[in-house]
Amino acid sequence: MELATKEIKMVCKEVKIIIVSMLDNPSMVGKALKAGADAYVLKNSGPEDLIHAFKAVIKNITYITPSLALYLAMLLIRISRKQHTYVFRKAL
Repeated sequence: MELATKEIKMVCKEVKIIIVSMLDNPSMVGKALKAGADAYVLKNSGPEDLIHAFKAVIKNITYITPSLALYLAMLLIRISRKQHTYVFRKAL
């Protein structure tokens, strides 16, 4: 998935790529976006999710299936809190 995405973007940068996958692994989402994907939609999402993805990428907005985006946001918050706790403890 990542290699194909990179190769497509190298040939034609203006092409919009929406990954539709069964994999809800955050690292796969990160790899896809890093490779140049414009959206990541889970296959078990409803058709309205794919429509939202199309509308977003047309406006140059990165789109991630909401349930996965929420999980990623919570993961980032948890990581951020751990880093702040570490910095705070180190300062004491």
